[in-house]
Amino acid sequence: MRTIQWASVVCFALAAGGCVADTAGSTEPTDIGTDQEALGANLAFPVDFTNCTEMASLAPVPVSAVRSRVPSSYALANEAAGTTFIVVRIANCQGTSVAGHATGPGTVAQVGVNLVSPDGTGDINNYALWYYTTNARLFARLRAIGVSAAQFVPDISYQFTSTGAGTGNLQIRVPGDPAFTVGGPVVVPTAAAVPYTANWWEDSCRGSVRMNTPIPAIQFSSATMTLRTARHSELGDIFGASTVTFPIFDSYNRFPAAHMNVAYR
Repeated sequence: MRTIQWASVVCFALAAGGCVADTAGSTEPTDIGTDQEALGANLAFPVDFTNCTEMASLAPVPVSAVRSRVPSSYALANEAAGTTFIVVRIANCQGTSVAGHATGPGTVAQVGVNLVSPDGTGDINNYALWYYTTNARLFARLRAIGVSAAQFVPDISYQFTSTGAGTGNLQIRVPGDPAFTVGGPVVVPTAAAVPYTANWWEDSCRGSVRMNTPIPAIQFSSATMTLRTARHSELGDIFGASTVTFPIFDSYNRFPAAHMNVAYR
């Protein structure tokens, strides 16, 4: 794939003034829509995901480990108690469409800090620390709107292996920055599907970006996942360890469709 050196991604201001989200030194593919479509005046965009499975898990961390990483305008979940939660979510979908462009199968991996809902919406709200995606167009559109957490990581590995009737083993490798692996036994979902809405937030140079994903019907099930990362990576520093489990919430889930709206709030 051809590459170019990005000096920066410019956020064109609609109001007075402007700003630049610096990505100096990064090398990204050219064929990812970094043209007027991605960098034009209307930066909000939709994403559709189809035929997906995911792991989604929460681990406790001291507020002191993450407070400086989240703007003070956001309240962390359970902040007064001195312990909040890191959310790790990796979804693998057989189909993806970004702003009306079908882009095929792909994987997204998200790591963030659990929030009190900033706007009263969503079943869960998280501040995005890292957003890895195998989808080049999605990466470009996220960066264009100001999501600096986004990384284009085309070689994320997501492998499910059946271990019997209704059980399996899920192994995921995310070779981004910071790199990590996560995996373990899972139970295939059989519960009745329920609606669920997840919001992921990041403050950009033009304001707060909300990645709002209502899932009309998701089946939840259980998992026993273990995350491994370099002890002195940014993620290892947050956890204070190289190996982490998820005693708060640990799940393996399935949903046929989800529609994400990415826009300023």
